[in-house]
Amino acid sequence: MANDQIRTDEEARASIAFADAALNLAGHVVTDAHLRDLQWKTATGELTVEEAGSEGERYLYEKFGYSHE
Repeated sequence: MANDQIRTDEEARASIAFADAALNLAGHVVTDAHLRDLQWKTATGELTVEEAGSEGERYLYEKFGYSHE
């Protein structure tokens, strides 16, 4: 279920820039295209944080060959 509040592209870009800055300060960079897509969908309100987190977790488990249950 997506968020009720859909954000503009400008608002989404600002949210992602803020998150990227926080991650960079902590020494982390997200470059994976699928994870960036989930980030975009969350920033625009297409997905909730919980949905994106669950999908991202499934994706990473599969990517690295682990069972996810």
